[in-house]
Amino acid sequence: MIIMGDEEVIIDENGHTDDEYEVLVKALGAYNQGATKFNNSLSWSEILTDSKTMEDAKLVKAIRYGLDILKDIEKPNGVRTDHGIRLPLRTYIWEGGVYSSFKFNESGELILDENGAPTVHPQAGKKWCFVYGEEHWITGLKYDDVKKQSKAHASGYPKSEDTDYRVGCS
Repeated sequence: MIIMGDEEVIIDENGHTDDEYEVLVKALGAYNQGATKFNNSLSWSEILTDSKTMEDAKLVKAIRYGLDILKDIEKPNGVRTDHGIRLPLRTYIWEGGVYSSFKFNESGELILDENGAPTVHPQAGKKWCFVYGEEHWITGLKYDDVKKQSKAHASGYPKSEDTDYRVGCS
């Protein structure tokens, strides 16, 4: 799901096709850093979630450039240039998976009721989703880490330091 204005679309494993905004932000980055970094093989959401993106300094610089023009983001050194259009940062809702049929403890062991039967998960069979978007990317938070933490919360055994990024899928 994309949250920007009144448009909402859940993004699943089949990916997402760039809309006008996403084409524009890629074009701004391409203009500044070279079109080869923003070819049409990856959508904007795929670029933000690709684990290799943050390893490519030129691509990171180009993405930050495009976002800065559209949103006037804060620079890594804390400076704002006050020149951007100030559009809201785009947030995406990702389909994460389906809740399991049973409840588990923090160690991943099945929780049994007083009769020794597995405890049914109250959300069993329902989809769970999580949020990851431009704001997360700007702060250096990786998509894979957000998904992993959300999955741990959905499974019922997160680490104490894990943040729950889950949101409703509807």
